[in-house]
Amino acid sequence: MGALKHRTVTSQVFLLVAKCRKSIVRFILFQTAAMVFLSTTAISAEKPTSSEIAQARNYVLAACIMDRYTGTPIATEADAWAAGLVENGSLSAEAYPALALLAKSAPAPGITQNGMPMRLQSCVEFINSKEFAIRLKSSLRR
Repeated sequence: MGALKHRTVTSQVFLLVAKCRKSIVRFILFQTAAMVFLSTTAISAEKPTSSEIAQARNYVLAACIMDRYTGTPIATEADAWAAGLVENGSLSAEAYPALALLAKSAPAPGITQNGMPMRLQSCVEFINSKEFAIRLKSSLRR
């Protein structure tokens, strides 16, 4: 009888150990998968994609135009464009306030010989500048 009891206990212990090993392996695999996911998410958060950069650039241009042409039909159209970028874009909601501030930092428009302000030109030149590209990428990494 004693030998039979010992074998039963041993097989129960074996099953318990097997279950524990499976749980440990699953835990380790889950932890590894989570670390890989988080590290790739962190990398992608640090380096915006080309489509995100293009979307952000377009949003800043629209915001600059809205700011420079307040109360005009072109400002209304730029507002609709910006709203479409937000609605259909892939940027996080936190990116837009930073991009709007970036648009406000565009240099003051130049003046033509006739005294007309070149508001559109200043917006376009701003988003095409090297400084803007650096600041845009920095804004998207936050």
